[in-house]
Amino acid sequence: MPLSSVEQTQFGLKKEGTRGTAETTATRWYPISKDSQMDYSLALLQDEALRGVPEEFPPNAGTKGGTGKIKMPLDAQACGEMFYSLLGGLTSAQQAATSAYKHTILKGSGIQRVGYTFFMDRGLSIKKYNLTTVKKLTINCPTDQIATLEAEVLFKSEATGLIGTPAFPVNKYLGFNHVDVKIAGTSNTDVKELTLNIDNSASVHRTLNLSQDVADILVKGKLMIDGNFTVFFQDETERDKFLANTSSTLRVLAVGGLIASTYYHTVDINLYKIHYKAFPFGESDGLLAAKAEFVGVYDSTATKAIQVDITNTETTY
Repeated sequence: MPLSSVEQTQFGLKKEGTRGTAETTATRWYPISKDSQMDYSLALLQDEALRGVPEEFPPNAGTKGGTGKIKMPLDAQACGEMFYSLLGGLTSAQQAATSAYKHTILKGSGIQRVGYTFFMDRGLSIKKYNLTTVKKLTINCPTDQIATLEAEVLFKSEATGLIGTPAFPVNKYLGFNHVDVKIAGTSNTDVKELTLNIDNSASVHRTLNLSQDVADILVKGKLMIDGNFTVFFQDETERDKFLANTSSTLRVLAVGGLIASTYYHTVDINLYKIHYKAFPFGESDGLLAAKAEFVGVYDSTATKAIQVDITNTETTY
């Protein structure tokens, strides 16, 4: 059997028609980084029973569990399913009479998220992973590179699948030159780099269900949002908010190529209330700067903590 190169890897997905029931083949395909992985593992139950023989005996098969990490360039064409799986609430609207559609993604009210089947063709074989649910998204916006999105996922089981006929979207990556960081409603061009973490606290649910696999994946905990950014000091306005424990707002707006008319491929993340955990005097590139740390919290006026708007040519998810 020939060896397989990681360069052969292809990733696809499909929303499940029946939640938890694996789809046959992928219908959307996205480019991913080499360090992406889907790991289906087995826990071993050691045989500790005494037999008068001080030796190890073969273990018993325990539970099976699925965790993964999918890392990709930030692209308005590719990240909609990831945010939808993470947050759970979606409305889609055509923009005027154009091919552009705006997808507004909010935190859903239920404890179950929509199920996806993820597909991974590694060259050696093609595997599919049902009930895949995004637990956490990390968005990184560096100073001189493509912005990235990293999804930590949970899934139910692994089986042989089909990747279909991959048709990857044309590169419309959102890079450092597309990202506008707005603090307190105003573009701040002194921000050097930014990381944002959004965790829905998803966890596996196990019962005596005649299976080694999980019974379900549920979102029972709080939505946890935090992050950090490096910013050069030109004033102390935001640092004063940290010291006074008053809130601010944060918006990460990445606008890419034109779709039609006045509509562009866009990823727009709004945090309606942030509180700083740290805003120290420090240094970056020989200049006075802060490595600001923050948490995103619920805003009772907006009645939400976060809203993500993605504009692309997909009609819905």
